[in-house]
Amino acid sequence: MKRPRFSFGCLERPIARFFFAYGGFVTRNPWPFLVLPILSTLALATGLMHLTALSDAVYLFTPTDAPSKIERLAIHEKWPLLDGLYIPGRAVTQTREAQVSVLARDGANILLPEYAEAVWRLDNFIQKRVKVAYRGKNYTYADVCLRTVEGACAGNDHITVISRLYAHGINITYPRFRIGEQGGYYGSALGAVTLAKGGLEGKENILMSARAWLLIYHLRFQPANTNWMSGQWEQAFRHALDAYPRDPYLEIAYFHSQTLPDELKRNADSLVPRFVCSFLILVAFSVICSVVTIDGTMYIDWVLSKPLLSIAGVINACMGIASAMGLCVYIGVPYNDIVAVM
Repeated sequence: MKRPRFSFGCLERPIARFFFAYGGFVTRNPWPFLVLPILSTLALATGLMHLTALSDAVYLFTPTDAPSKIERLAIHEKWPLLDGLYIPGRAVTQTREAQVSVLARDGANILLPEYAEAVWRLDNFIQKRVKVAYRGKNYTYADVCLRTVEGACAGNDHITVISRLYAHGINITYPRFRIGEQGGYYGSALGAVTLAKGGLEGKENILMSARAWLLIYHLRFQPANTNWMSGQWEQAFRHALDAYPRDPYLEIAYFHSQTLPDELKRNADSLVPRFVCSFLILVAFSVICSVVTIDGTMYIDWVLSKPLLSIAGVINACMGIASAMGLCVYIGVPYNDIVAVM
């Protein structure tokens, strides 16, 4: 049994009549259809002047109900990232944080005195020499750091402790060490470690060598003015390490909480010149495709060719993009740099 064939002919004629009447109306009254779109585009496109990019990568690229966010909240309820309550090593977010990965050149042992001295020199440079000038005052890491319960900055004191113990030939247990009644965990501070068995029963891990060192600098992010200052310190930190002289002992790589947003913005900004080129190429492509030649000749048929209509179509699309983005800004839709990439 054949299925009945449905025909849309009942719609074709009414739609054709509508567009025939609409075309006639536009032909008789062209100016409103030329002026109003241009004026509306100019009005809405002013929203682009108030464009503020949302660059929080965690907010943009992770689900709102991601388990990781719930776990972070639970951890920070136990160990809050508040000034005066911070416990080093308990942070699982990078709200305001700078990291430096230091690798010994030529595969050397970074615990050797000359390499450890270079690491200490770099840490001292970051804490003392990276400054932000604001209202006639220079702010260093000590002014924006996240302080511990003892009221001190969470620094990288393990550099001095571990390197001195190693230099004096004292066995250092890994990943925790203890000196008398004091000790600490440093397993996340060293990379590419080499261990040996030792201790009274030969069951303890003894640190023999390492190739890398991780330096972490936690900054305050509350209140808003302090968060802004911490952000400025991160940018000064980036510029200072970019200009840091080549160290004969160390290879340096860094990361801070604005690195990913900065890279996304840099990618978007690099596409702006290409956007102009792509627009011109699109116009040229549209014009070429709209040109019709007379059969059997290379002469252009100017009756059937519509190059100006093609250019108007491309301009119309650009007007639509500008109007839509401006309207989104005015109604409060957030903008992020991935939109520019798309």
